[in-house]
Amino acid sequence: MSEDYDSPYYILNICSMEISNEFEKGRIDTERLVGGQDACIF
Repeated sequence: MSEDYDSPYYILNICSMEISNEFEKGRIDTERLVGGQDACIF
C-alpha cells in the first residue's frame, strides 16, 4: 500500500502537523498561516 501524495487528506495531515509544531513552539505567524498554508483550508 503506497502513500497517495496528492490526496487532500495527506496534504491536510502535513499541514496539521506543521501548524501543531508552530503552536508547540509558541509562535504562530498568522500571515504565513493564511497565505502559505492555504492548502490546509478547504
